[in-house]
Amino acid sequence: MVKVLASGTITAHGKTLNLIQTQTFPKWLAIEYPDLEQDYSRIAVSLGGARKNILQASGPASITCDPVGNYELAPN
Repeated sequence: MVKVLASGTITAHGKTLNLIQTQTFPKWLAIEYPDLEQDYSRIAVSLGGARKNILQASGPASITCDPVGNYELAPN
């Protein structure tokens, strides 16, 4: 049901946006933290909110993270 709702287009504030499926588990996390794959669907929003570099609007997104640099998860 969610995949159907998240396909096609959506119009907001007079702009039409094409909805595109992202990777189910980002490649950089698969390389650096493969053990997170099972939990990713529950922690994805938290990981995105904790990012140092926020994605900027600049056309269609082709990746969901900065491909340059090192990635670390901060300890609790």
